[in-house]
Amino acid sequence: MGSTKQMRCWRRLQDSGSTPT
Repeated sequence: MGSTKQMRCWRRLQDSGSTPT
């Protein structure tokens, strides 16, 4: 929580259709 790099990774996964909790 508080990591822009991790958030970017999540955003990329969301684009693929996967949302890691």
